[in-house]
Amino acid sequence: PTIEINEWGSSAIQGSVFRILLEEMLGFETVRVLYFPEMTNFHLRAEEDTCQAISLELWQDVPSSKSQVITQPLGVVGREGLYVPKSTPAASSHFQLLQPNLTSTNPEAPSPYDFFPTWGDANLTDLFTDPENYACNNRTPSTVGWTESTCTNGSWVSPQCSENEECKELYLDHPESSLGWFEALVKNLELKFRVVYLGIEGIMKRVEKVHGQAVESAGEDGKGIVYYWWEPHPLHMQFPSRRFTVPEFSEECSNTYSSEPMDSGVDCDH
Repeated sequence: PTIEINEWGSSAIQGSVFRILLEEMLGFETVRVLYFPEMTNFHLRAEEDTCQAISLELWQDVPSSKSQVITQPLGVVGREGLYVPKSTPAASSHFQLLQPNLTSTNPEAPSPYDFFPTWGDANLTDLFTDPENYACNNRTPSTVGWTESTCTNGSWVSPQCSENEECKELYLDHPESSLGWFEALVKNLELKFRVVYLGIEGIMKRVEKVHGQAVESAGEDGKGIVYYWWEPHPLHMQFPSRRFTVPEFSEECSNTYSSEPMDSGVDCDH
């Protein structure tokens, strides 16, 4: 038998336990392990009917394949989404308060966007040795099914930010993770964010940095970030967070999905 293990911890744990069961309980002398350290082509591999590997962790947005065998949930329901550190002001954590046509009754009050990092704050050269290896690069469009969107300096630029230097940064790990869902969400809710892809380790470093800044500010409203993650995951316990509020998921919203963000009508949670 062949087991597929991906780069995140829960996949590694489940795959390792299953390997032990196959070898020590079921008596298989040889168990082949396919380890994929990168997200690239994760969803595309799931579509290959020739792949006979056993994957113990599939997410609902992975395209269905004839080779999949799913009978019932395994006991843990994972949920992807956008999160903010708990230190982020509530006014900066809800999409309705970030709408472009919303004006404050207090002209001296800070904008909800002021708490987020400005474009260029994340230095991708600290995370990737070569721009060709950015999580979003020249190969990405053909990999994830983008027909119009492109990668610009390791990021995806929403239409509302194409000529707006004041847009802030929103962090995803890889374009392959959600296949255009959150990019479309940013576009359709008219949020002034550029999507920057940091990889999983890069996001963890940014979350840790912001958490440290919040501790130093002694409970005052500190800087925040909007970032992609999932639950359950120990990161939320180590660095307390809450979900960034967007419209709830619905089948109607899901039916408007396209992997090309510019064509997608998605404006709801994942």
